[in-house]
Amino acid sequence: MTAVGTGDRFATTASVLAAALFVAGCSSTEPTDGARSGVLAGATTPSVERLAELRDAADLAPCPAAAGVQSTRSDLPTVRLGCLDGGPDVDVPGLVGTPYVVNFWASNCGPCKDEGPHLQAVSEEASGRFQVLGVNYLDPGGEAGALAGAREFGMRFPSLFDPDGLLGPTFRFQGLPATFFVDADGVVVGQHVGAFDSADELRDAVELELGVRL
Repeated sequence: MTAVGTGDRFATTASVLAAALFVAGCSSTEPTDGARSGVLAGATTPSVERLAELRDAADLAPCPAAAGVQSTRSDLPTVRLGCLDGGPDVDVPGLVGTPYVVNFWASNCGPCKDEGPHLQAVSEEASGRFQVLGVNYLDPGGEAGALAGAREFGMRFPSLFDPDGLLGPTFRFQGLPATFFVDADGVVVGQHVGAFDSADELRDAVELELGVRL
């Protein structure tokens, strides 16, 4: 595991992040306008009924309510994102008061599929001490692809839907998956580059970065 602190590593550098590549089995090209809108270029927009079917099949947990007051120390940006389960949109700066394991993933990312069960296992052990929160990021399959991917990967923990890469200027990474550890004040305290190889590896990271022993 590669753990890093805050400081210049988490400084906002939008121009750098706009050029971030999806490596390790993910897309290596800048997404099209269609992908940024959550729809594959040239693909038919899924119907409301089809999305409802996919949500039922994915059985995702609802996104956490963002009712907290942002700390002056917080790294969280002023961004509002949809919840992949179709629930209310989430004000990201209000996600404070509990630590988070924030995992960026996409349906075309092979390593994301491999680590999905590890994230789900640890999410079920969190018991309110922290929250595993996915971010479906610039998914070329759009919302339908993201929902199908969540089901295939065995990821039932909540996920935000970020088809336009709005969290990119805050979280600096050059490939998926990428996992960040955020404390209860919204401060990014650590990062893991690449997929977790086991649930035990993720448990060790949670203890190291968030001080929670599972």
